[in-house]
Amino acid sequence: MINRKVSAHRIPTVKRSVRCRRQTVGMGPKDRGPRPKPDARAQFLRDLKTTFEWRGDRPNPRWAAHPTAWWADASILRRLGPALAEPFTDLQPTLVIGPQSRGTFLGALVAVHLGVGLVELRKDPDPSADSERWLTTRSPPDYQDRNLALGLRRDLLPSTARALFVDDWIDTPVARPWQQGSWSTPPPRRGVAHR
Repeated sequence: MINRKVSAHRIPTVKRSVRCRRQTVGMGPKDRGPRPKPDARAQFLRDLKTTFEWRGDRPNPRWAAHPTAWWADASILRRLGPALAEPFTDLQPTLVIGPQSRGTFLGALVAVHLGVGLVELRKDPDPSADSERWLTTRSPPDYQDRNLALGLRRDLLPSTARALFVDDWIDTPVARPWQQGSWSTPPPRRGVAHR
């Protein structure tokens, strides 16, 4: 004898459609083909802009650039060195020069990406020993109208060096890579990855 009550409580089965559904993963709006890949450079620029600030007080007309949120974002930090180095890879620099302090920081990111060394350009250089040889110069007026004394240790700059100058602020570009022979001309005013 069949118990009709038990059979009435069976778990219903879902009837599957005979037709297969079209796969829509990776499709664009209205399923009209693949979505374009996001532009990595445009996304990087958006990330930089959203984390950058100008800081200052209302009555003070002098506001300061405040990019330090870039250093706190691992995604931006990872892309910063390659992005700064990219326009200059064809020059095949053998070392990077970065002025204190942000220039040294950014220069280190660029140098690691390029696989070359970093030389710190000191502001108001002070040799630690009388026997140290330093190359020194004075800068043209910077963004605060100061003429800075700049220098680096001579033994860190080989005569065959092709140096890329990296700093955090662009003011005036330089048309060629720094080489030891051009050291007699003052270094460029604050700028990012000058050549």
